[in-house]
Amino acid sequence: MTLVPPAEIAADRTGRGILVAVVDSGISFGHPHLRIVGRGFSVEREEGDIVIKPGAHADRFGHGTCCAALVHLLAPDAELLAIRVTSDRPTTDGERLARGLELAIDEGARIILAPNGTKTVLPDLGWAIARAAKSGAIVVAPLPEPGVLPGAHPAALGVLLLDGVDVAHVPAGVGADGHARPTEGLVRNFYGPSLSAARVAAALARHAESIGGQIDVEGFKSILPVR
Repeated sequence: MTLVPPAEIAADRTGRGILVAVVDSGISFGHPHLRIVGRGFSVEREEGDIVIKPGAHADRFGHGTCCAALVHLLAPDAELLAIRVTSDRPTTDGERLARGLELAIDEGARIILAPNGTKTVLPDLGWAIARAAKSGAIVVAPLPEPGVLPGAHPAALGVLLLDGVDVAHVPAGVGADGHARPTEGLVRNFYGPSLSAARVAAALARHAESIGGQIDVEGFKSILPVR
């Protein structure tokens, strides 16, 4: 199986003019799979308060960098924005995740990739996802099982893991292959639903460029191959 299938959706586009925020563990823009100039923030908790720190977006765990690298591979001219919502562990909480989504909206992101999830229903998280949709943006998130937010929210684009295809329309929504760009000498690097969401984010960025920078989720779904 080809680990990184050719980009099939808006294949003649590169995501130019589309800002994709990655709300996760940060991005190390100097990583060999990126090597680009980027900007970002961290969303941190200090003495019970949420604090936004510009420039503190270095990735301590590699997950956000891997997702960003796959977006960059498949939509190389999309601009990437790093929003780190983790600290000393590769997990976050609903309040920081919600604030990260809001920050992405405030910074003008059209596609907000949130490759993490929770089953805890929080009003702030739902409000942030709905606000993104009202602003003309979209939250793209993995949906490894029913009820996992943000992907399960009706205003988000939840993505299922679907091995062996680029991006497809499936009965439950949208699915995509979950392989990342492999590290040299390895058969595969990261694998899983987070990478499926990253693949869809890249395809959506190409589609958005092809229609003048707008986010049209239903139009995007309508041109996907059906599985």
